[in-house]
Amino acid sequence: MNTTTKDLLKKIQPIFKEKDYESVIREIDKFFEHNKLQPDIINFKATALRELRNYEDAKQAYLEGLRLDPNNTHILNNLSKLLILQEEYNSARKI
Repeated sequence: MNTTTKDLLKKIQPIFKEKDYESVIREIDKFFEHNKLQPDIINFKATALRELRNYEDAKQAYLEGLRLDPNNTHILNNLSKLLILQEEYNSARKI
């Protein structure tokens, strides 16, 4: 993980804990304007989207993260939580 990514994580983690999910998404979007996509950062964005009940965008973001890192357990776990919220229990079980 490079310094730029570490700096972003230091910045967004407290914002995420404060549940200011829209600010988290804005910070991540700004980050991706100048940096390549990274699964762990995508996971933060997807989870913020999920918390805002923007389920379809959250699902697409989780799937993008999994495209980059198919075995990322954090993304898999969070995607399964989303599927449970959407009452897609069989899909969640498969994960």
